[in-house]
Amino acid sequence: MALFDRVHDAGQLITFTDYRIKQLQEELDAPKSNDVRRRSPRPRSTHPSLMRATRGAREDQAGERRGALKA
Repeated sequence: MALFDRVHDAGQLITFTDYRIKQLQEELDAPKSNDVRRRSPRPRSTHPSLMRATRGAREDQAGERRGALKA
């Protein structure tokens, strides 16, 4: 019975440690994802050719996604 208690306690410790590591990793990843968003703003240019190109690229991506969903 004492062996079972030790194994059970070790299992609880491992579970707690895994949970804590996951929390800390999420805290570290949150600022990184915010930095990426800040560093890559949308283009401010409203030049017609640029707008057509970006719209075309978005439509191509949407078409690929639709095709992948149908498959």
